[in-house]
This record gives sequence, C-alpha cells and structure tokens, in this order.
Amino acid sequence: MSINKRKSYSLTATDSDYFNDNKDKIEIVSCVNNEVKCKKQLSLINKSYLESEQLRRDKDYPRSIEKLKNAFLKTTELRDLKCQKCTMFFQQTISDSLNEMKGELEKLTTGFFARKYYKPSFTLVSQTILDLEKVRLQNSLKTKQNKTKNIA
Repeated sequence: MSINKRKSYSLTATDSDYFNDNKDKIEIVSCVNNEVKCKKQLSLINKSYLESEQLRRDKDYPRSIEKLKNAFLKTTELRDLKCQKCTMFFQQTISDSLNEMKGELEKLTTGFFARKYYKPSFTLVSQTILDLEKVRLQNSLKTKQNKTKNIA
C-alpha cells in the first residue's frame, strides 16, 4: 500500500499576517507645527517606504533602493528649523532600512552559496548609502548656518 506523501499535508502562508501594508511606517505623535508643513511630505515618504518594502519582499532590490532614495530626498524638502528633529528621524529610519538591506544583500553575495546576481544591487545600495550620507551632512551644515544667522 503506497501513500502519496505530497497529498498528506499542505502548508500555506500569507503575507497579510506578517506584513501590514495598511499601516504607515512613520507616524507623527506630536508636532510643533501641528503637521501643517510635513503632512504632504510624510504621506509621500510613507508611500515610497511601503512600495520599497513590497519590492524588497519580491527581491526587486534596485527598485526598492530607488524608492527609499526618493523617500529620503523628500525629507530634504522639510527645511523649517522646527521640522529638523522630524527630518532627522525620517532620514535615520530610511538609512536604517538601507543598511538592513545592505546586510541582507551582503549575505546573499558572500559565502559558499553566494549569488552573483545580487552583486550589482549590493553595489547600488552601498553607493546610495554613501550618497545619502553626503546629502545629510550638507543639510546639517546648512541648518547650522541658518541657526547662526537667526541668532545673529
């Protein structure tokens, strides 16, 4: 008597339990400006972030990196001095995601089971992190200059 092992059991998994695509990554709890200046940018940042996460799950790393880069650049549009803490928080969150993706890609491109297919994505995420760090430094210098102009 032969038993068909394939029909003995089955497993299914749904992303809806693990990934909540309806919830924004970044939410503002309290804002000095009552979200007047950052509401539009925040919705665009969250939209890009969500799209990036979906692309990352599908292993479409180049497009995912591009979405995170766009989200980061949207944060630079918040130039009000009162918005700097939020801007820095948004940028840090995006940078953390890029660094997490870099670690993931590093694991895929090194070791015994390395895949050369992901090497360009690893290079792209590494370069993107460096580029965005330069943007962050330039913005922090501009902010410091603006603060000194306002004090003087």
